[in-house]
Amino acid sequence: MNKKIIIPGERIGKASEYESGKGTYINNNYIYSSQLGKIKIESKQTGKKIIEIENKQETAISKIPKIGDKVTCKVIKINPRLIKVHIYCVEEKQLNEPFFGIILTHDIKSTEIDKIKVENCFKPNDVILAEVISLGESRSFSYYLSTAKDDLGVILSINSDGFFLFPYSDSEMICHENQSKEKRKVAILKK
Repeated sequence: MNKKIIIPGERIGKASEYESGKGTYINNNYIYSSQLGKIKIESKQTGKKIIEIENKQETAISKIPKIGDKVTCKVIKINPRLIKVHIYCVEEKQLNEPFFGIILTHDIKSTEIDKIKVENCFKPNDVILAEVISLGESRSFSYYLSTAKDDLGVILSINSDGFFLFPYSDSEMICHENQSKEKRKVAILKK
């Protein structure tokens, strides 16, 4: 397999072909990444192949977000004006301690800004990809983020029944268990 960076929630293989290893989970007979990193496949003596995600951790002190960086975040709180997030990864590096991030309503999408309803874009606990657009207040160590590009937005979510939601379109995610759909600002990831 190639050594491209895999993000949390990305499908990496079939459960019928591989055994789920470190940094992965199985859902609907597919194996998904649960962390940022690169795919590693090992063969056991029994002939089974184990697929896992390898992550070279970097400390928060030596890697801090800068303008233009893509960051992996978890939504902490939403209100009609902004979204508060914790930043857990900068580019491909997982941080030991999260940074704080803020997405203002006008930085969620690049079109129809006046029609944006935050609750139709993000929910608490969503995992999202965002881009650092500005440094926030130094005393709070926060960053202003944007999800206005197509490849930015929600990459992993869980519905109220506890099932994973997967991208269905650029504005909806679907549950493979009960086929229910929920509105989100979905990241359209290129294969």
